[in-house]
Amino acid sequence: MPGWVGIRVFMLAVDCTARFFGVVVSFYGAASYFCSCSCSCSYSYLYSLFERSRTILTWRKELPVTGWPRLPPEVRSQILRSIVYERHSLTRYALVCREWQRFIEAHKFSHVRIHDRQLRGLERRMVDRQRRLVRHIWLNIELREYTCWECDRPETEWEQEANGRIIGLAVERVFAILSGWRATGRGLTLEISVQSPSDTLHWFPAWFFGGRADVPRGICIPPCVLREQRPKPGGWGWYWFPDYGAVSRIWDQRSPLRLRQALPTVAAVTRLVMRRQSRRRFAATTLGLMLQNLPALEDLVYEPWRAWNTIDQAEFDHEYGLLMDGRCLPTSIRHISIFEDYNEFCMKQLVRSTRGASIRAQRRGRRPDTLLAIAVADATRRLERLEHLSVSFMIDALHFCTVAQPSWRWPELTTLALTSTMLHEATDTQHIWLLLRGAAATALRMPKLETMTLWNAQHGQACSFTYSRRARKLVWRAGWRLRVDLAKLLAAWNEAYALSGELEFEHHAIEAARTETHAQGMQRLRMPLGGVVDAVSWWQMATELEMDVDGVPARGRVGSSSGQ
Repeated sequence: MPGWVGIRVFMLAVDCTARFFGVVVSFYGAASYFCSCSCSCSYSYLYSLFERSRTILTWRKELPVTGWPRLPPEVRSQILRSIVYERHSLTRYALVCREWQRFIEAHKFSHVRIHDRQLRGLERRMVDRQRRLVRHIWLNIELREYTCWECDRPETEWEQEANGRIIGLAVERVFAILSGWRATGRGLTLEISVQSPSDTLHWFPAWFFGGRADVPRGICIPPCVLREQRPKPGGWGWYWFPDYGAVSRIWDQRSPLRLRQALPTVAAVTRLVMRRQSRRRFAATTLGLMLQNLPALEDLVYEPWRAWNTIDQAEFDHEYGLLMDGRCLPTSIRHISIFEDYNEFCMKQLVRSTRGASIRAQRRGRRPDTLLAIAVADATRRLERLEHLSVSFMIDALHFCTVAQPSWRWPELTTLALTSTMLHEATDTQHIWLLLRGAAATALRMPKLETMTLWNAQHGQACSFTYSRRARKLVWRAGWRLRVDLAKLLAAWNEAYALSGELEFEHHAIEAARTETHAQGMQRLRMPLGGVVDAVSWWQMATELEMDVDGVPARGRVGSSSGQ
């Protein structure tokens, strides 16, 4: 094999010389012969050069092909896949050959993560061939940094205005850039997150703002946090936790966001993702403008954070209701997942530090808004192509099912997941029966419904009721038995089932009394990933469960300030 490789390299060099210099030598030789010799000698010289080049080319074609082209396609694919997982730059590998370039560009440009300062590079440096390879754009908007003197104080009005301008300008730029992109059949995901580089450098070193690749390997507790450490109850160890000012800075609920100009229409984006990792809240008006200018949107993943008090929560619910009533959702949408997240440990500490009545009321449990449930039901039934709908903690399933008019239908809906505060051990049996019977009546207006899940997860409680058309079952998961007439329940759901045979009822007992957070409750209920909460967000929630009951990150205790 080495001998053939050497011969091949030599022949390639001869071939290039014959191709590139043959014509030049021929013309110079012909000119010299015409000047000094007869024309017959000139013609014979040109003919000899031509025969020599043709013989060399024929010899090269008869040689066996060696190296990369002779490898089986499976081996070549395995080699390329192993290369893209290296930590080194892939640019040098793309220069090997066309096949390597196509493979590496498809990997490199499929998922693009950029900051707001890099948006100009996205517009200028990417050609059409590379744009067609992009499947996911993650725009991470970086707000201004802050110091230890500011980390435990809410943002000032000047900071709120400055950060609002940063967010608004970034949204305007990305929409202006993507408006020139042509739609492809594979779809394009636009993910937007907002954070400050200082967020993880002060009170929240163990919290996450991205996926697995963004997990910090070591955590160093800053001095501003170590100064506030307190002895844990019982005298074993120390703990720290932020006060209202530090929490308010991270989970800013009042930051104004105004766009300077109208957003252009973007036809290339088919999926919009705004995960829980973005603690800052987008105004409902801004979100509505974004949705209105995404006419090809098919998938919406929106995970806002719950307000810390009942006053702000009522204001946010009113804005969301206006957003739904404004018919901002594109008619092309097929998948809607809304997950309102919250943190029990932060709520607990805020009650300790502020003793506010509205915060205490919010900690006891969010009160779902009935008008918002009406707006969601009315807006989604107008989406004729909607196939999946999941709304968690923002509305109550009882309100959604009872306010729906008899003429409302969801013709293409196949999966539905809603939360309900009625699924609680202390709830009266009659209210639970009204919920389950109303859900069966609503299922009659969803002819293609395959799965409906009603669930609830909070401190000390975890319960779910699932209807599965394919499995022909009604599954009850809870730490307590369902106290309703099962015969009436099965009769109501068999009418919605409308297939040969009858449904079966199953009770799966779980240990819900020791549930500390809603994330733990979701784990015990085995909630499906991707349908209720985004997979990356679920991984973040599961990782943050390492925090103990006092809110101390297990990976960031005081004894690990060295980065262990």
